[in-house]
Amino acid sequence: MILQDNLWTLMVKMSLPGIAGMLLIAFNAFADALYVGRFVGADALAGVSMSIPLMVLNTALLNLIAAGANSLLSRSIGSGNKAIQEQLFAHVLLLSTGVALLLMIPGLFFAAPLIALTGASGNILHYGTQYYTISQAGCFFSIFGLVSSGLIRAEGNIKRAMLISLSGVMINLLLNPFFIVWLHMGVEGSALATVVSMFFYCLLTTQYFLSGKSVVRIRINRNILRYNRPLVLIEKGI
Repeated sequence: MILQDNLWTLMVKMSLPGIAGMLLIAFNAFADALYVGRFVGADALAGVSMSIPLMVLNTALLNLIAAGANSLLSRSIGSGNKAIQEQLFAHVLLLSTGVALLLMIPGLFFAAPLIALTGASGNILHYGTQYYTISQAGCFFSIFGLVSSGLIRAEGNIKRAMLISLSGVMINLLLNPFFIVWLHMGVEGSALATVVSMFFYCLLTTQYFLSGKSVVRIRINRNILRYNRPLVLIEKGI
């Protein structure tokens, strides 16, 4: 398509579903704030809002992996490099796990001091700590899920990535009131709903790679660490 189609038409065709998918994922944070503000209270909403700036680091690090992985996959498709396509999933999994651990440890043990740095205190600090702790405990699912979704977009299946994003958002919208209202979990329930929705998001992206429709192959080799640190940190994308 890049070689033969009109580039403006191609840009619109491929970018709009991608933009829609990213907006859907961003809507998760808005949905959490909406439910928390409606069913828990103003202090809870403020606490959730205070935790958002800290999560920018999550987004930055997952985009770091995704940028390199997406570029490497696209170039490997163009060059017909099957070896990279067969190794890429394993290395993305390894890097996502490492980044998740890096973020999870301070999130679990230093959540309150970190939230306090944003200016929160009292009930706002309490709610913000609850939300941030659970979010960071499950941050692997959001990191790996979003990076995997980027691989699906990188190989040109934009609509599939958008549909997976839509599924994740719908699960979050359904689980938020269930955990907050019916299970009386409050802010913790909202954070848990997002973690669970991203867990299913990971399952859907992984199922796509397992289906055989993707050029990316799931092959985990026990000697993965010997593969160029891994793939030279996704070929210096990070």
